[in-house]
Amino acid sequence: MRYGNHSFILILASIVVLSVIAPLTMSSLFAETKGPGTSEVILLKQVSLPNGSAAGIKIMRPNGLPVAILIRARKGFAVCAHFNLKTMEKHGVTAVMFKGIKTIEGALNTKVIAVTSQARALGIKEGMVVKDALEKMM
Repeated sequence: MRYGNHSFILILASIVVLSVIAPLTMSSLFAETKGPGTSEVILLKQVSLPNGSAAGIKIMRPNGLPVAILIRARKGFAVCAHFNLKTMEKHGVTAVMFKGIKTIEGALNTKVIAVTSQARALGIKEGMVVKDALEKMM
């Protein structure tokens, strides 16, 4: 399986997790037990925007570092650089990309480095703040 297809599958899996769990609680943590403590596996967080709420998803590696961060708005996604925008473009996904961020909160305030044509059609451009791009996807 090519990396691009793997990224798209990760997005779909995250959406499924979000659609099942989010109605229960947006602040849920899935944790796996490791000795006396626990470590995060998936963090779901509600992101408040002026025109509605988005859903932040952070998936953790066993070493505690994030492997993927994405924020889902009504019309699209903000994703970290671990995702493949070419594949997302091919599948008609509205998305913007950011990089070098380890938290959902940090992603909101960083700049967009790449966009799909679907995002560009909404008026989103490289260099915008991710939070402003998400607002256009609400």
